[in-house]
Amino acid sequence: MKFKNYSFLFVFVLFFTLLSCSGPQSEEDEMLAQDKFDKKAPAENLIKSLERIYFDLREKHSNQDEHWLLANTWLKRYASPEQAKQISPEQMKFISYNETLLFSILEQPKSIRMLALYLIYEELGESLAIYYASEYNQIMEPVMKIIENHVFLDKYKERNPRTWKEMQEEDDPSLNMLLIGLEYQQEHPEEAEKLEKILWKEIEKRK
Repeated sequence: MKFKNYSFLFVFVLFFTLLSCSGPQSEEDEMLAQDKFDKKAPAENLIKSLERIYFDLREKHSNQDEHWLLANTWLKRYASPEQAKQISPEQMKFISYNETLLFSILEQPKSIRMLALYLIYEELGESLAIYYASEYNQIMEPVMKIIENHVFLDKYKERNPRTWKEMQEEDDPSLNMLLIGLEYQQEHPEEAEKLEKILWKEIEKRK
């Protein structure tokens, strides 16, 4: 997986359109459906693995809010000893909270479902992610509207009061940077949009 260290504003959003057919299935349709099912197996396994991690954490840490649960689900999947040699614990923590931020304002089970679909795109690519694009876009639509209306921070505080409080109290520069980014995006939306475009250009140059 390629780790990214830029703000949640730059998380990739899938915009594929899936077409569905109605009516009785022919033998050819059934064969195509089976082929699709077989191709989706790696993605379905990824979803099941993440859901197991998430609901296990939820059972053991029922006092934690959604962002903590999602970030720690991400960490349990990616924070391997090999990665630890390349990335500091602080960086890894920032990445985990950054990668899960958008989904943290959703209610469960939509929150973990969206993280899983996003990670299908990240790990397995567009060829498998396209099977889930319609679902992804449908559930993410209200989140994107919240961002466009510049009220994401308000919603985040409502859904994740404990994590928000800890971000303010914790002497962790990585989480402080995430906190500052959230506040800046809501208080200065036009400037944040300009910065986003500049950063995207820089990202494209480095590809």
